[in-house]
Amino acid sequence: MPAISPSEILPYTQQNGLVGIVSIPVPGSDGEGAPVDVSAYKGPKTFELSGNYTGVYTILGSHDGINYGPLLIFNAGQFGQQGLAPTVPFVVKWVKVRRRASATVTVNMAAALVCTC
Repeated sequence: MPAISPSEILPYTQQNGLVGIVSIPVPGSDGEGAPVDVSAYKGPKTFELSGNYTGVYTILGSHDGINYGPLLIFNAGQFGQQGLAPTVPFVVKWVKVRRRASATVTVNMAAALVCTC
């Protein structure tokens, strides 16, 4: 079976329906990464950060793609090499990553997919 790229959405069935995982772009240096439209995901969202770093990564959310606010913060050493943050109860259309850290990490988001079946 071929490997699946982390940038792809990986849907799978769970007890509560279809769930998707999407990779959120992380900037190569301090600053903000490209926004991702997560309107296909409903309800609470869980974020995972993987990698070693010193500093802070902030997950930002927005309804309009212009004004962003912090959803959660990963501080270096808080979670170790891989951090699974608490699920956030926010409903937003856009998310992006703000980097104030020494090394690039991987950030993924998981949430229920909207089904128009």
